[in-house]
Amino acid sequence: MKTRFGAERSIDAPAAVVYHCLADYRDHHRPGGFLPPAFEELEIARGGVGAGTEYRLVMAVGGRRREVSTTVSEPVPGTQARRDRFGNRNDVHGRAVR
Repeated sequence: MKTRFGAERSIDAPAAVVYHCLADYRDHHRPGGFLPPAFEELEIARGGVGAGTEYRLVMAVGGRRREVSTTVSEPVPGTQARRDRFGNRNDVHGRAVR
């Protein structure tokens, strides 16, 4: 089964500020940051800001908890791609700030 979803949001801030918040996993992706409560136990293994960051977290969705390991890359300046690994799956997600 494949699930796809997307979201867009306009934020009244310069693109550089928004991108910094998205790229900074140390401060902005923590509980109390902008991640919803379903994302728990964020642990940064390497880096912490932008490309090269590796982290793991636990997602609690639908009564199930799932561990996800992620590597962040920046294939094009101003965009991020994440490769999420859970179980034997590898999913790629992207986001851009315009």
